[in-house]
Amino acid sequence: MISDLSAVIICRNEEKIIGRCIESVLEETGHASEVILVDSASTDGTVAVARRFPITVVQLDGTSLLSPSAGRYIGSKFCTRDFVFFLDGDMIVCPGWAKAARESLHDKELGGVAGRLYWVFPGEELHMDSPDRLPTGSLKCLGGAAVYRRSALQRCGTFHPFLLGEEERELGHRLRRGGFRLERREVPMAYHMAKPRTVTEIDEKARYFTGVGQIMRAYHLNHMSWDLVKEQKVTFAWFAGTALSALLALALLVMNLYLPLAGFLLAVLLAFALLLAVKGWKKVYLYFRGILLSGINIAAGLRTGLPPPVEYAKRSSYTVVSRPPE
Repeated sequence: MISDLSAVIICRNEEKIIGRCIESVLEETGHASEVILVDSASTDGTVAVARRFPITVVQLDGTSLLSPSAGRYIGSKFCTRDFVFFLDGDMIVCPGWAKAARESLHDKELGGVAGRLYWVFPGEELHMDSPDRLPTGSLKCLGGAAVYRRSALQRCGTFHPFLLGEEERELGHRLRRGGFRLERREVPMAYHMAKPRTVTEIDEKARYFTGVGQIMRAYHLNHMSWDLVKEQKVTFAWFAGTALSALLALALLVMNLYLPLAGFLLAVLLAFALLLAVKGWKKVYLYFRGILLSGINIAAGLRTGLPPPVEYAKRSSYTVVSRPPE
């Protein structure tokens, strides 16, 4: 048993996999370990399954701001051990990960450590054929899942509850600013159970781009903002190109240059027709839908910014559904 490790599992509508997730955590840390599951207003049987286990189950209500970062923020409040393992409800922990993480964290300057995630697609048994391919070594942030030193979270602040995306990046910035290092090591950490990509899934994923705008507003002169612009260059390029094209078309119209305007519009239509012919209407539709939603959510994040974390308690509520027996 690893007695100085808390585990925080966040989830929403993970009825099919949450039992295996909890079992894998308990097998790794011992049944006397501290496990907190934070559910984001699930509408299926996720909470009913979780209550069968000797863990703390907390449920955010449907009127709260729901996000992975908010779930981790709430889960942090229930942790009492020296180290905190954050993971998602659609993950299954690899045997030996908890011990490997704890050995790494003997280094007092290490604020957090992550290992390798392995994607498992619908219908597959657990396997390690699809690693996440994320970089290893000293990093700016840890994504997916990780073990953090709780004293580092207490000193620098845990996950920001209002952040709707890029929460690991923002936390990593604060931890490194506080003097801690972050590392990912080539050690199996967890299997990540992939879901089919539906239109609803694409829409939900696009919502996390709100976090890009929030960080750009809160840290507008910070390297994080420039990193995000570079990473989302396709989205920014499409919106910039669309705006410039609209201005060009308007200028040609104002100057009564109808022939060049007609030629410009025809070129745009031909380019779009070629794209449809090569990719097909469905792929083109989903692509532009994703670009549009991403841009809208980035703009929403720029507008809202990041309220102080203490404000979250005033705007949300949760219920402790069950606790482990004494």
